[in-house]
Amino acid sequence: ARFETATSCSSTLERLRKAGAPGLLVVGGNDLLSRRLEGKCCYHSSGNLLEDQAKTLSHLGFDSISLAGHPGSGFEVLEGKIDTCANAGLKVTIASQFEFNTRLMLQWIHSLRVRFPEVRMAMGVPGITTQKRLRRISEICEVGSKDLPSLFDAMKRDSTT
Repeated sequence: ARFETATSCSSTLERLRKAGAPGLLVVGGNDLLSRRLEGKCCYHSSGNLLEDQAKTLSHLGFDSISLAGHPGSGFEVLEGKIDTCANAGLKVTIASQFEFNTRLMLQWIHSLRVRFPEVRMAMGVPGITTQKRLRRISEICEVGSKDLPSLFDAMKRDSTT
């Protein structure tokens, strides 16, 4: 959502696709209000950007999109983003930061699975953080690593559908 104009956003998406990017990770920001007030941002949220550009993404040949989400974010906002992307024909993955409260995370994943069984889930930094690394981090931080297997199972698409 850091684009000054919709045209600059579309142009950037086009360049990314031509460079071979098959999908995108869309993350919201917390400085958008100040950027909008300065006239440096045409979108007021990542959801607004998706509403404007989801069909463009599909038209350009992007086949997937990852959306940042976590139990503390607004579920209704995330639902809207998922619906927008799915309606444009994009495969959606929810990329979540690591959550040490496994019960909260499991409840959140279950809620997402009930509403969106086709959506994939990824925990940690997509493409970088492996389950092995997350287990090690939880052990170092002395966080209930005994709950991690059920958390990882819940993240797997096949285990809940």
